[in-house]
Amino acid sequence: MTTKISRNTYIYLQKCILFHTRTNFVKHFLSPLKGRVLDVGNLGDGGVTIEIRKIVEASGGEYTGLDVNENLAKEMNLKNQYFGDLHDLSGVIESGTFDVVYIGEVIEHSWHPGQMISECARILKEGGTLIMDTPNVYDLKNVLNVFFQKKNTMGDVQELTLEESIDNFKAYRTVQKAIESQPEHKIFYSPASLRQLLNMHGFAVEQIAYIDKATRWWHKLFVKLVPTSAQKIGVVARKKSDVIKIFTEKQFGDPV
Repeated sequence: MTTKISRNTYIYLQKCILFHTRTNFVKHFLSPLKGRVLDVGNLGDGGVTIEIRKIVEASGGEYTGLDVNENLAKEMNLKNQYFGDLHDLSGVIESGTFDVVYIGEVIEHSWHPGQMISECARILKEGGTLIMDTPNVYDLKNVLNVFFQKKNTMGDVQELTLEESIDNFKAYRTVQKAIESQPEHKIFYSPASLRQLLNMHGFAVEQIAYIDKATRWWHKLFVKLVPTSAQKIGVVARKKSDVIKIFTEKQFGDPV
C-alpha cells in the first residue's frame, strides 16, 4: 500500500531566520537545550572558531568533542574528547548516548553524507536534536561567479585533492603528521537537499536559518534584503524513529 504524502514539492523559505555570525546561530538554538552535547569536528585546524563548550556549560549541559584528527587530538590533550570518523562511530560511541549533536561546517567535506546523518540518528536519543551548518550553494558570490564570470569552484586545493585521490590522506596523516584531515569541500547544499537528506535518515526539520559572513557593505545589504543569498545555511532537526510520520506530518518549509 502506497503512503499518501500531501506535502508540497517545494520547500518554502519565508520563515527562515538570518544570523550575522555562526556563534549567534549556535547560541540561539543550543542555549535552551539541556543534557549531553556532542560537538563534531570541534578541533578544526587547532584554532577555536566557536566556543561551543562555553555555550553548553553556561546552560548547564555536558560537553563532549569528536574529531577525526587523532594527531591534533593527542597534541591538544583535551578532556571529554572522542577520536573517530562520523561516517562510522561503532565501537567509539554507543547508540542513544547524546541529547544534542552539533555538526559545524563538516558535512560538505564528505562524499557520503547519508552515512554521517545516519550515525547522528544512531547516537542521539529518541527526540534528540541535530544542529548543523554548511556552505550555501546559492551563496551570492557563487551565483555571480557562475552567471556572469562563467567560472565555478568547490574552493579546493588541487594538491590536497590529489593526496585524497591517491590514498585518502593516509600519507598526509601518518607520515607528514599534517593537521588538516579532511580539508576539501565535496558537496554544497540547498535547503531542499538538506531537508531531503535529513528526512531520509530519520530527522524532521524544525528550522532553517541563514548565516551572513559578508564583509563588504553592499554584500551585507543584499543579504539583509535577500537572506537566501547568505554564505551559510543552518538547520535544526529532531530525531524521529517513525519515518512515515516524517514524510506525512508538517515540518519546516511546508506551506501553512
